[in-house]
Amino acid sequence: MSEKYLINPDPLPQGYYGKDIAVYDGDIHFTPTGDFQIVKWEDNLKQAIILRVLTFIGTFDYSPEYGSLLKSSIGLPKTS
Repeated sequence: MSEKYLINPDPLPQGYYGKDIAVYDGDIHFTPTGDFQIVKWEDNLKQAIILRVLTFIGTFDYSPEYGSLLKSSIGLPKTS
């Protein structure tokens, strides 16, 4: 198989990862004018992954499947 089929060199459009309200250390952040601070593009993707991993499954009543069990696995002995 040719290498050209394994890697797509075309970058994704900037808006591909969307945007959302900025959350840092569990707090929503605001601009100096009082508007929600926004994260977008790759920063939004990073925030979404971090929030999902740090949220236990079943925490949100409206979306019980949202979250991860990864945080509860940190520090457990390695299994083979």
